[in-house]
Amino acid sequence: MITWHVYRGDGSAAKSPLGNLPAPPPWRKFSGQGNASRPDDDGGEGDRRVGAVQRRPREPHPVEVAMVNSSIHLRRPLLVTGAPGTGKSSLAYLIARELGLGPVLRWPVSSRTTLSQGLFLYDAIARVQAAAHEGEPDIGEFIHLGPLGTALLAADLPRVLLIDELDKGDIDLPNDLLNVFEEGEYEIPELVRYSKRQAEVTVLTHDRGHTATVHNGLVRAASSRSSSSPATASASFPLPSSDDVCACTSATRQHNSSVPWSRPTSTGGNAPTPAASSPSSWNAAARWADWRPTSS
Repeated sequence: MITWHVYRGDGSAAKSPLGNLPAPPPWRKFSGQGNASRPDDDGGEGDRRVGAVQRRPREPHPVEVAMVNSSIHLRRPLLVTGAPGTGKSSLAYLIARELGLGPVLRWPVSSRTTLSQGLFLYDAIARVQAAAHEGEPDIGEFIHLGPLGTALLAADLPRVLLIDELDKGDIDLPNDLLNVFEEGEYEIPELVRYSKRQAEVTVLTHDRGHTATVHNGLVRAASSRSSSSPATASASFPLPSSDDVCACTSATRQHNSSVPWSRPTSTGGNAPTPAASSPSSWNAAARWADWRPTSS
């Protein structure tokens, strides 16, 4: 039995969040701090997206399981390509439900989508209007983190981030995303300027009704926190943190796409397939499996 697999792909639902992920590689450790709240469960979203848990376990393709686990171990985003309707986006919901990681943070991409929209939105006009009637309001009430910005918050548990239809975005968006994923942080300029007056600001997150504390205008992913195993006190199991984001991006394969796709040789037909953009970091995990780049 392969013991390094965290994700099995059997379609099950976790009774409690996963708490035994391996430590991230040294180059994927971050030092972010903060206080972010999150929903306790997905509110039935997983069942709505991929169906209720069946008595008979799902039988995933071995390549799917290997690629998802490689991505989790290496803390790298996973690019999934395939024909429309083959279940590319569903993979993110299967991962979140099986590992007990709560609601999927979904970011649908269009031709007008920019990186800043995924990170945060600042409503300056609403703040000016509020100041005219109520005096100076809390700036945090007018900053709303997007799905990407929320996924990078320092927290005890990772989040599954689904960037849907990536190939429809601007030609520069994939590279912009790679930079954020690689650095594991981003700044909110409005809070950076405001930090001289107030170092900590509570902002709204992508989770409805939830908030997070931002320090000095910088949002940075956190390194894993460890806890002792009840069975063997000498061993420790790092609890996942926000730098362990299991980011799944999906795109419809097109001949004229600006993103260079590749697909596994062992997968045929129209099944959705994880893919790698070479030689970038979109899927360093791809090298763990028997994958070959598409010939040009």
